[in-house]
Amino acid sequence: MANEEITTINENLEAIVVKRTLSLEESNRELDTFLYRASHDLRSPLSSILGLCHIGEKMPVGELVERIQAVVLKMDRMLKKLIETSEISQEARKVARFCVREAIGEVQTRLATQITASGVEFHVDCQDNIQLRSSAPLVKTILAHLVENALYFSRLRSTDHARVEVKAEAEGNTVLLTVYDNGVGIDNGVRTDVFNMFFIGHESSKGSGLGLYVARKAAQALEGRIDVASEPGHYARFTVVLPVGA
Repeated sequence: MANEEITTINENLEAIVVKRTLSLEESNRELDTFLYRASHDLRSPLSSILGLCHIGEKMPVGELVERIQAVVLKMDRMLKKLIETSEISQEARKVARFCVREAIGEVQTRLATQITASGVEFHVDCQDNIQLRSSAPLVKTILAHLVENALYFSRLRSTDHARVEVKAEAEGNTVLLTVYDNGVGIDNGVRTDVFNMFFIGHESSKGSGLGLYVARKAAQALEGRIDVASEPGHYARFTVVLPVGA
């Protein structure tokens, strides 16, 4: 009996070592990708600013300031996403019970300017009694990135009937958060890659390729996951599955 217990313990330890080794290898690959891409993506806007400075004397001051501002804002958005990535582990420890409807409302308020400017029909379906014991900051980060993504791609198909829907529902010991848009959808060939770091899945995309990556990492830190379903040319639906008491 003792030998069997020792064998079982050893097998469990080996499984843990294998799992942690694979996790470490994945982290190292992500770090390599991050260092390579971040250095190039940060250098690009700096080069653009230097170029504008060289030709600044030949441009109207207003146009020069506007173009420099656009480059700086793009760099700022990417840096904010990189900061979010670095803070995921820390934020995951801030666990408390909160109302999901209120969290969605805060995200909607934060993105109100973008929603209004886009002209997209924005709809929320969530009962007031749905609650999570999780990290509210990370849940809002996940929703914000998914909604921003949906707002942009819903308009690529049609600016007249663009629609984004955010839905929350309790299902057993989990809460499902769904963000749907009736936009261009995701090509079947790249659907499995959309959560990869710096991945750009559409030729018209203007993002850094970090939004969905940050959303997935945050969901994983909360012991959840994000599933994606899409019909190219018609819709995309991202579903976040989170344990009620992560």
